[in-house]
Amino acid sequence: MTDLTATLRAPLAQSTDLEQATKKIRRRSGMGSELHIDFHEPLKDGDKPEQTIGCRHTNPDICGFNSLENVCAFARADGLCEHPPRSWKRQYKALQMTKLEEPTR
Repeated sequence: MTDLTATLRAPLAQSTDLEQATKKIRRRSGMGSELHIDFHEPLKDGDKPEQTIGCRHTNPDICGFNSLENVCAFARADGLCEHPPRSWKRQYKALQMTKLEEPTR
């Protein structure tokens, strides 16, 4: 019975280690930080088709440029992302149209 208990505890311990590692990666990548901006959030001053203020990736953890110096918003002092998602240009145009359609106050 002791062997069975030890056998069952090993995968559980690995699972807990994996959860902790995932949390550490998310903290390091900036998920949940003020630099991670929702993809559908209105445009900010300084957003352009080729760069964004903050990170607009839906999942920064899988971005090939995550934490890359001088490219990633999480690694730059000014918070600019120099390599937004491929779909950003299309989304930028859509958000720009939405901004133009809003009534001025």
